[in-house]
This record gives sequence, C-alpha cells and structure tokens, in this order.
Amino acid sequence: MNQARRNRSGVQSGRAARLLFWTSLPLAAIQGLGVRRRALQLPPPPGIGSGTARPEPGNAVAVVADSEPGDARPRATALRLLVVGDSIAAGIGATAWRGTLASCLAKALAATTGRSVEWAASGRSGDSVADLLLRVTGGVTAAGAEWWEESGAPPDVVLVSIGVNDVTGLTRLRHWSRAITELADRLRRRWPRAVIVFAGLPEMEHFPLPPQPLKYCLGLRARQLDRLLATAVSPRPGMLHVETRVDPENPAFCADGFHPSTEGYAAWAEALAQRLTPLMPSDDTRNRSIRS
Repeated sequence: MNQARRNRSGVQSGRAARLLFWTSLPLAAIQGLGVRRRALQLPPPPGIGSGTARPEPGNAVAVVADSEPGDARPRATALRLLVVGDSIAAGIGATAWRGTLASCLAKALAATTGRSVEWAASGRSGDSVADLLLRVTGGVTAAGAEWWEESGAPPDVVLVSIGVNDVTGLTRLRHWSRAITELADRLRRRWPRAVIVFAGLPEMEHFPLPPQPLKYCLGLRARQLDRLLATAVSPRPGMLHVETRVDPENPAFCADGFHPSTEGYAAWAEALAQRLTPLMPSDDTRNRSIRS
C-alpha cells in the first residue's frame, strides 16, 4: 500500500511539474527571445579536436599534448576516448582544446589509470538529439575516430553530451525518449565493445544567463529529460548515465553564462573520471576483444 501511495504521489508531482512548466512557458518564451538576442556567441577552440594525455613517470599529473591525426599510430596500451554531441563536445567555453571536457577527461583518466589516453572530439554547437542521430547514422566525423577505426582500434569509451538544445528547443518528452533509445541502439551497434557514457543534463536552474522564470522552466525541463535519459540508458549493459551537477556557490561558467569555463570542464572531468576508472578495460581484456 505504501508503494502504491508513493507511485500515486510521484505521478501527481510529475503532472504538477508539467502543468507549472507549461503555464510559465509564455513569459519564459518572451524572456528566451531576449536572452537569445543578447547571448554571447562563442566559437569553438581553434585547431584539431584530438590529442593524447600521458602520465608522467612517478607523478600522478598527466601532461596533455594536442596532436594532429596521423602523428603516430595508436599505441596498444593507450585507452581511446571519443566525445560526441553538442557544444560541450565542441569545446565551447574553452579558449584551447586543452581546456575542453574531452581533453580534461583524458588527463583525469590518465592520472587515475596510469595509462596514456588518446582522445578525439566530434561536437556541433546547437545539435539536438535528432541532429546527433543523423550524424551517428552518417558516420561521426572526428579527427581521431576514423584514424583509430582504420587501424582496427575503435574507442574504448564514448562520452555523449546531448539534451540542452532539446530543452531550449522544447523537444516533446515522447520524442526525446524515443530518440535517446534509438541513439543508444545505434551507438552500441557501431561500437559494440565500448563503454558508452551519457552525461546527464545539467541543472539549468543554476545557469547564470537566463532570468526567472525562464531559469526555473529550463531547470524543470532538464530534470524531466534527464530522468527519461537515465531510464533509457541505465539498464543497458556497458552503458552508463552520470549525473551532471552544477555547484550554485561556484558554478564555473565562461563569459556567456551558459557553457562551462576551463575550470568548470576540469571539475566535471574529475567527477566523470571517478565513475569511469573502475570500468576501464585492461590491456588483456581489450586485446582478447579485438582478436575475437
């Protein structure tokens, strides 16, 4: 009986949240137009979105070296990280690729595993889940990804950042849930042995840029999409949903008030690395998988 009561309470709170979202939407939409006009449009970092993080001998700190694809063939002992998705994967908010989430996560994993991490990023600012589905279907283009696959060494970890543009673009919950399920299926078919990680939608109510009630509406909608994302991804073997937290006391945003700063990316990468390190394949496990 208590479980049934909790279920009813959850359904009622979900309905109340949806009602509050839609009743607040007209004013929030007007605010959104103003925010869009005033928003600072930042470019991605210059250069190639790929590189290598190498742990220094006798030191837990990794040195990150950005590299052009083809500088060296992938090493058998190195982990391979691919980051795909929206403006986060594109590195918006960082002034150089070394400060992006992809590079910072490679550095954090190199420090925790003691192994080199080769990384590549394929992001496009403004992408929704539907846009990413099209890119995955057509073949994700990343400087390092094709290089790895041509050598018979696909990524060990695929990190997906998607959803914020579905919040701002008002993607319907039903469409979001269906698209996320299809995206997870397609990623698994393309990289059957990779650990696939979906970064949870951030707590958008803590973003500095939007005013109230737009800020509240964005946060509410982000939580709704994130719950559906976790439901779709978490039960799947080899897939992981990792919550994305924003510290309201130290939000670490860049100048646009909407994307992380270099410090924000570094903190986010450390949190992700803590979850991912126990899941990293050993050399023996990966070599057996490649041979099979």
